[in-house]
Amino acid sequence: MNNKKRMIYFTIFAISLLVEIVIGLYIKDDFIRPYMGDVLVIVVLTSFLRLFWLDKPKYLGVYVTFFAIAVEFMQLFHLDRLLHIQGTLLGVIIGSTFDWKDILCYFIGGAIFVACEKILQNNK
Repeated sequence: MNNKKRMIYFTIFAISLLVEIVIGLYIKDDFIRPYMGDVLVIVVLTSFLRLFWLDKPKYLGVYVTFFAIAVEFMQLFHLDRLLHIQGTLLGVIIGSTFDWKDILCYFIGGAIFVACEKILQNNK
């Protein structure tokens, strides 16, 4: 059963990551790139982590969502400037522009992942 679950999470991760890459490389609009990318990043991160922690922690999707929100609040306080990491990989990962809409997108991404986990639990 663990191999089957791992394969399901790998498939979710791979498809979500592929869509995220396509959005990042080819979509230059005002909706899909900024909002769908933020929704999908939670699914990508959580499904990747779930490959290593199949059953625990139970609320991984919630934890990743709140971690992303914490990172977003770091942008509010310009952590990249305070740490002098603008233009570095870490600076890009942390980001530099706070937006309440990003937080909403993270919640949506977390909800999607939690719903997927509920569906997977019910189909055991």
